[in-house]
Amino acid sequence: MFAFRTATTASERMNELENFIVWWYGPWKPKYGIPDTDLYGVPYPLKQFYSFAGRWPSPDPRAKDEVFFAGSNGHHLHPFVDVVGLPDGRINFFMEYQGDWDCHTLEDGDDPPVWMAVGARRPKKVCDSLSAFLVTHTLMTTLYEMSNSGWRGTMIDQQIARWCLQPGRQILPIWNCTGCSCPNYDQGEFGVVDERVLIHKTSDRVLHVAVHPAHRKWSASEFK
Repeated sequence: MFAFRTATTASERMNELENFIVWWYGPWKPKYGIPDTDLYGVPYPLKQFYSFAGRWPSPDPRAKDEVFFAGSNGHHLHPFVDVVGLPDGRINFFMEYQGDWDCHTLEDGDDPPVWMAVGARRPKKVCDSLSAFLVTHTLMTTLYEMSNSGWRGTMIDQQIARWCLQPGRQILPIWNCTGCSCPNYDQGEFGVVDERVLIHKTSDRVLHVAVHPAHRKWSASEFK
């Protein structure tokens, strides 16, 4: 369904990420992207992301002036205007949801690494690939942000999770978090069930589920 796992270049990965965003959030509009002429001081994966979705609004009409990828309950990918250049030539583009740590990358390059910085400590590399990090973040923020996932409550989530794990139900794997040691982004795999449920799971349990927006007016009986 999505070729994240077979992508071998940042370009292939970012193209698949665009396909996923359109699948979940709807058709792309020119106003959702930032013109290339306005993008500077960021490496290829971030430039590609912001060019395509840098102004893509949250699907929640109550979230005024918010983009879907910034996050409120989870970690934050900064909007382009909030990306900050650092004295060492890196950029600060990402923040832990309470501000306890940041993520840095290089200001140029095809697919540079990602480092985590905690206070005055020396930054630690947490991912070899910025494009892979952006895939993980987009899947995480889609699943875990209530404004993106259409979260319905713990009991209903548990019901959908049980439905996903029924014998004979196929979970199509689309991405594995292996290779990222960023807290909360370092475990499990993502999959799609019946083209309508996005799932995050480990080998022995379901971590979270979300129903595709086109299927949210479902009857609870459909997931029994």
